[in-house]
Amino acid sequence: MTATPARDALALLPRVRIVLVEPSHPGNIGAAARAMKVMGLRELVLVSPRWPDAPSQPEAIAFASGATDVLSAVRISSSFTDAIGDATLAVAVSARGREYGPPPQPPERIAELALDELAAHPQHRVAFVFGSERIGLSIEQAGRCQRLLSIPTDADYDSLNLAQAVQIVAYCLRRAALQ
Repeated sequence: MTATPARDALALLPRVRIVLVEPSHPGNIGAAARAMKVMGLRELVLVSPRWPDAPSQPEAIAFASGATDVLSAVRISSSFTDAIGDATLAVAVSARGREYGPPPQPPERIAELALDELAAHPQHRVAFVFGSERIGLSIEQAGRCQRLLSIPTDADYDSLNLAQAVQIVAYCLRRAALQ
């Protein structure tokens, strides 16, 4: 990230949206909310969750471990397009590279790019898009994003838990803001 005082860069984080596409486990939604809150992110959007009331389910609240303000502010959308909304930069988070589209980049690099975008354009917003626990993002969904973030994992087992992936991305964003 270009030289921005850490305090100013931390102020960019509320303009980052986390989008979970078709989440099926309320516990993952709660754990993602917790991961977001400890890193300074607050905007969580769910696209067609398995249960429309997932953020208020006991498992979500328990896994949120105090991040109930993030859960209570969750926006639920039936449309991928609506969930991305006014984001000027959408980042697909996926373990798989795509034949077409942008090459995958590590979370540290994408975090820097996202914060540079937000710092340069005060009205812009960035969305990080995570696929369902079972199958990830579709080719079409990933293709609607301008960047592809891939967390480097072991080649023999590249399946991260949804909330763990959110935590890694949120940490990289906060770390980039503090540099």
